[in-house]
Amino acid sequence: MKFDKDIGNIQLYIYRKGVQFLQNFFRINVISFCIALVFYLPITLMSNVYRFARLSGFETRTMNIIIISAILIGFIAITVWLIFLILQWFEKRKIHYWSLLLWLPYLVVFSYVNSVLFPITYPADSPNPSTGLFILAGFFVYPIYIFSLNSVAWIRD
Repeated sequence: MKFDKDIGNIQLYIYRKGVQFLQNFFRINVISFCIALVFYLPITLMSNVYRFARLSGFETRTMNIIIISAILIGFIAITVWLIFLILQWFEKRKIHYWSLLLWLPYLVVFSYVNSVLFPITYPADSPNPSTGLFILAGFFVYPIYIFSLNSVAWIRD
């Protein structure tokens, strides 16, 4: 009888560890999805300034001001939300540092889907060449942002 009880305890332990693993796997993917979205949305908005200006009827200068303010407000709000989400989901575990790598596949998928669903058919909608420099600079700085986001969540816990 004791042997059967031990086997049941081992099975329960393995089940709980499996559920915990799947919860952490889901959570880290949600965090990485949101982090990729924080990088993807400003890229998309900056790249489509001329398209938005043409479709809305605003001047390019007005559209730039609207987009920059939307990027700043969204960036600050989502950063605060992500810190609280990381604090709530990953108490003192270092698993959330995997988001330093896992955001990149989501960004590639977002970019591919955007280019397939909304191709540039009107040549005047092409982004300014300097937009590429901002995106390139963002690729170098963004991992530092993700690391600091995770570190702030780690320190506050």
